[in-house]
Amino acid sequence: MGARKSKFYHPFSTPPTEVIDIDEAVIRIGIGKFQHTILYAAGTCFMADSVQVMLLSILTRKLQNDWEFPDAVSSQIQSCLFAGATVGTLILGPLADKIGRKPILIASASIISCFGFCTSLITAYQMLFPIIFSIGFG
Repeated sequence: MGARKSKFYHPFSTPPTEVIDIDEAVIRIGIGKFQHTILYAAGTCFMADSVQVMLLSILTRKLQNDWEFPDAVSSQIQSCLFAGATVGTLILGPLADKIGRKPILIASASIISCFGFCTSLITAYQMLFPIIFSIGFG
């Protein structure tokens, strides 16, 4: 089944001479500076997120040795990140649809940066749970 072509146009304008589908419009417009900027911004955020997950898995083992907490706590710390990510996705996703993606992207990056810095101030593993959850939320 082929793509639907829209035949709707503003009633006070002249009818279009040619009706094209979305795919053809994207091909004609091409990829420019805006698309590269969005790709860079989104890619950087996804990269930072994956680095956080990888570092958390490595650092929890190091902290486990230094602070001497059980394996279950290590798993709970890592689970906090994914629980925060789930809640954050459910809240920030629809919010981005309502107020715009750019403010939410900035807020998300700020949340991750702020709470990421807070992890450097932690002195006990119990403090990790809310902070790691907040990082995941961002």
